[in-house]
Amino acid sequence: MHECLERVTFTLVAGTSETDLAAALDTSQQWLMQQPGFNYSSVSREGYTFAHSVYWASRADAEAAAEAFPKSPANAPYLSLIEGGSVKMAHEAIVHSFLAERLAAA
Repeated sequence: MHECLERVTFTLVAGTSETDLAAALDTSQQWLMQQPGFNYSSVSREGYTFAHSVYWASRADAEAAAEAFPKSPANAPYLSLIEGGSVKMAHEAIVHSFLAERLAAA
């Protein structure tokens, strides 16, 4: 079984600042950290398109969290900042990874 990268790209609702996004992400991140199989998440951007990348222990964990995510009140502030029609989600099997912690342990 492979680890899974969930990648969600989106644009923000007009008038939303990165500060607004960061505050909403703090609450959402707490929810993510409680989900089975959660490993790591980051948010990046290119121009006006943001990418939320979440690493999971398995595709099943990623899909379960994706299903539960919009139903949790903890994620409502984050979701309210996202332009609904802009969302694209993909789940990808991780075939190779190398983390700094693995370097330090060697």
